Parts: sequence; C-alpha cells; structure tokens
Amino acid sequence: MLDCVHVKNLALIQESEIMFSEGLNILTGETGAGKSIIIDSISFALGERNASGFLREGETEGMVELYFSDISQELKDYLRARDIDCEGNEVILRRKLSGRRSVANINGEGVAAGVLKEAAGYLIDIHGQHEHQSLLSESRHLSYLDSFAGEKVTGKREQVKEIFYRYRDLKNELDASDISDDERLREMDLLTFEIDEITDAGLTPGEDTRLEEEFRRMKNFDKIVSALGEASGYLRGDRGAEDAIDRAATVLSSISGLDGRVDSIALTIDQVCDLVRGAGKDINAFLDDSGFDPERFDEVTRRLDTINHLKDKFGGSIEQVMICLEEKKEKLDKLKNLTDHLEMIKKKLGDTSEELSENCIALSDIRKEAAKKMEQCLVGSLKELNFLDVRFKVEFAKKDTPDQTGSDDIRFLISTNPGEPLKPLVKVASGGEMSRIMLGLKSIMADKDKVPTLIFDEIDTGISGETANKVAVKMRQISKDHQVICITHLPQIASAAEHHFLIEKNVEEGVTISNIRELREDEINLELSRMIGGDDNSETIRKSASEMRKKFAEK
Repeated sequence: MLDCVHVKNLALIQESEIMFSEGLNILTGETGAGKSIIIDSISFALGERNASGFLREGETEGMVELYFSDISQELKDYLRARDIDCEGNEVILRRKLSGRRSVANINGEGVAAGVLKEAAGYLIDIHGQHEHQSLLSESRHLSYLDSFAGEKVTGKREQVKEIFYRYRDLKNELDASDISDDERLREMDLLTFEIDEITDAGLTPGEDTRLEEEFRRMKNFDKIVSALGEASGYLRGDRGAEDAIDRAATVLSSISGLDGRVDSIALTIDQVCDLVRGAGKDINAFLDDSGFDPERFDEVTRRLDTINHLKDKFGGSIEQVMICLEEKKEKLDKLKNLTDHLEMIKKKLGDTSEELSENCIALSDIRKEAAKKMEQCLVGSLKELNFLDVRFKVEFAKKDTPDQTGSDDIRFLISTNPGEPLKPLVKVASGGEMSRIMLGLKSIMADKDKVPTLIFDEIDTGISGETANKVAVKMRQISKDHQVICITHLPQIASAAEHHFLIEKNVEEGVTISNIRELREDEINLELSRMIGGDDNSETIRKSASEMRKKFAEK
C-alpha cells in the first residue's frame, strides 16, 4: 500500500507530503490547481523518463519519495536478488532530478531507472487516458485475456514459448545448413585448411607465456649482462664494496671486547660482508653460465609469431584457439555428412513443430474457456457502469505461423446499443465509453491482480449524471480489494471517497504554489458543493452535496 508521497521542487509544488490510506482516496481541485502534477510526480518516482521542464522554476534539484508498506513476498525476492536491503514490510522508492539527470534508489541503494520501474510493477498500477487508448490496440487484447485467465494460462504459455524458441533455433540451423554443393565444398576446403593450420602448430596451454618470458630475457640480454658486469665491479672490483666492508670489519676486530655495543656493530658488518660476497658470487655465476644463443632467439621469435597469428585469427588465447579448433572439426564433420545432418535437423524440426502445434491448441482451448467467462463477467460489470444493453465478445483467429504467445490472434468486439451488430472495439467506443470499459476490465480482474495500489486518472472522461454514479459505485467496490487513488472532476465520484484530498493553487510572495491536504467531513461537503455549483453556494447546492455524500456514508 502507498502510505506517503513526498514531493519537493517539482512543477508548482514547493514541498508537499501526502499521507494516503486504505480504501478509496479521492483527489480534487479546480482546473489548473496541479492535480496532474501528483500523478506525474508518482510516475517519475516509478521510473518513467524525465519530463522536460519538470523542475520547479528557479530550482536546481527536485525529488519524489514514495513510502510503501505491507509489500509482497514477490517484491522482497526481487529486491534481494539484486542485493537491495528489504528487512521488514516497507520499501522506499526515491528519485532525484537535477537538470536533465536523475538518480534513483530503493531503500537507499542506488539503482537504474529500469530496476525502479520493474520494482514498481509489484506495487502500483496507474491507469490514465493513455491506457484507455491501449484498448484500441488489438495487439494488446491478448495480454488482457491472458491476465484475466491468470494461472490457468501462465504455465501453458511458458511451455509454448520454450517450445517455440527451440523450433526457431532448429529452423535457423536448417536454413544455415541448406547450402549448394559448390558452397559446401568451398567451406569444407577452408575448414580443412584452418584445422590443419592449427593442428600443425602443435600448441600447448601456457606455451605463449613461457616463450614471451624467454623472449623478453633474450631481447634484453646485452642490457642485463652490462648491468650485472657493472654491479660486479662495484661489489668485487679494486676498492669495491666487498673490499671496503672487509677493511671495516678488520678495523673493528682490533677493538673487539672493549665495548659491547661495538661488538654488536662488528657482528652486523660481518653479516653484511657475507651477503655482499654471496651476491657477488651469484652475479659471477650468472655471467659464467649465461650466453646469448642467436639460433634460439630466432626460434623463439618465429614460434611466438606463429602463436600470435593463430591467437589473432582464432581467439585471444591458446585455450580459445583450441576451442575454435574443435568447433571447426565439428562443423567439417557436419558438412561431410550434410545429408544425414539435414535429415536429423528436419526430423527434430518436424517433431518440435508437432509439439508446438499441440501445445498451441491446448493453450487456445484454455483461452477460449477463459474468454467465455470474461465475456459474461465484463458484460455484467459494464451493465453496472450504465451500459444498459451491451454485448461483448472475444473473437479468435489463427495466426499464419505460431510465435512465442501461441497461435491465437484475438480482438475484442462490442455492441453498446440495441440492434447494433458486434463490431471491433476501435470502431465503436467513444472516449467516455472507453474509460468505463477499462474500469469494467479492472473490476473483473481485481481478484486476480496482485498489485495492491491502483491509481485512476481521467477515468471520468466523457461521462456524467447517472453514469458517473455507477462509476463511483464501481470504484468503491474495487477499493475493497485494493487501495485506490483517483483524480476526478465529478462530484458523483468524489462523494464516494473514504479519504478526500484537495489540491489548491495559491500565490505566496509572488510565486505560484500548489498544496494538497486531506479534508475534514465538513470540508468535503463544501468541496462537493463547489464541484456541483461552482461559485453558486446556495442552500440547494449544499443540500445536494450532503445527500450525495450521505448515500456513500451509509454503505
């Protein structure tokens, strides 16, 4: 459930905190007061893209925080899989806007906007005019039916998707393998050449590393020998370090036993002398044993050239070259036995095609059963929304070729007036009807929809009178299973509120600011009166508002 929305420095809002509750939360206000800013702010916090000019005038940073409680186990699992702390049953979504750059986090952990958006899918669903339009897209109708069918269709649809991907991979492999004899022979010649090239090289793992180290030593042989010779001179030459240290030791030995501290120094010098002699012997031994072998240097150079050529051509390491070799051998074997290979793929493809067809039929049967129930439920829901003589049908057609969703092409047909034939939804429904059809869909899917919070924006487009009363009743029904937040300009819908918030626009010190606050019961009646009569605050209007409110207060 969405407990709190905290908005700072966005559009007309300087800083505002809105505390929502369970049930039906209604937001109203005069035109231009900033009702849409609340939805835009929530949408921004849920990961929607930055809105141009969304920052409040004169500010450099803005922010939205959403506080949710009683989060689902599914969301906890999603967050933990991404190393996001979610102890307890609360989660905080925060998004900060600075210029055109935004930073998002969940429970204090920085996340990409895409992760924020995915997490939001477990928490909240916003239904505005843009989603009403999605009903006009017949490509979306299948997803609505599958959502209604719920778990009955989910498992079978996943199975169909897995089989389809196997079928697609086999089809691609068959297409890639179906080549002419000339092309097959050319490719076999190339593969044979490359296999021989790698095999003849006789590569061994780690060989390149060992040779590179040897090459480096040999390439720098002169520099190494010169430096060691010079170092030997400093250590063992006439008046070198070894001679100087030896003389120092002799001098100190002449006063041995006169002072314990001097004896300690003498011991240290003796140890240094031993170390210097040892280093000198090691240098001389290295110089005696080492010798530059031009033939070996050429051999190492040529071998490294061969290895590096193969690495550049077939992979970045000897291990990758050897993997490539096995792949080429396997491909050559397939080409040598292409007829048998093609027959094997064709058989697998035929079996998979049959498996896909059988599962598509099973999936379609599940959908058709769900469609009948959906038709009955939606017609009943639409009649409650003042569609007095309405018919609705889910029309099925078969795709030319199945895909990951199955073989069904469906579209919604509707008739909203007596005597009219069923027609595609896109050709029949008006804006107001589309809003109610969407509301009807949401109401029949309420028990299947796991998202706890629903937001309705512009759900009252194109309706009034008794239809608005029916919509208000339906909204109240949905709010029994979900937290509902609704922005409306109709008093009939506002009168159903369990919690009513007023959005007001004021000018403070020459600056326009939008504020939002929850109304007391007496203030709700005043707001309903304003919505009914505008500036007319007559006793008749006030009584009408009171009666409208009382109707829902008694429920």
